Amino acid sequence: MKLVLLGFMGSGKSVVGALVAQTLSIPLFEMDNRIVEKSGCSSVQEIFSRYGETHFRALEYEVARETSELDNLVISPGGGVIDYPDTLRALGSTPYITLLLDTSWETICTRLSDDAGKRPLFLDREAAKARYERRRPLYLQHASVTIATDKLTIEAVAQQVIALIKEPRV
Repeated sequence: MKLVLLGFMGSGKSVVGALVAQTLSIPLFEMDNRIVEKSGCSSVQEIFSRYGETHFRALEYEVARETSELDNLVISPGGGVIDYPDTLRALGSTPYITLLLDTSWETICTRLSDDAGKRPLFLDREAAKARYERRRPLYLQHASVTIATDKLTIEAVAQQVIALIKEPRV
């Protein structure tokens, strides 16, 4: 089983992914961490400022390919992976579940209020909102399963994810 968590920045992919992976005793593959490692930079923010988004997306594709043959893990990609169908496809030849952590714009703003400086694509709020509105239909289109996260705790979201994974598939 491979689980790919989809959602806009601030939707909870990293924290929910970590809790799900820990509970199921399987690895969490945090794509942004691996991208930073490959880049030689200290953060995603540094990659964007030194090399630009195009370079970041090329690294993202390479990192997605690294996961293609892996199984039994939770993958937490960045929110922009949805804009790059080749990167989504590169995530694997192994069957996987794409689960959308569907979060409203208002909740994302609240969650990122202290963290916005670390997220280059959230610095311009109007552009970020436009990006959110453009991406949301893509997330919905590519998700096998959707969980609305606004009114749930991290633990409750993780419990729902685990219940969905354990559900027998036809």
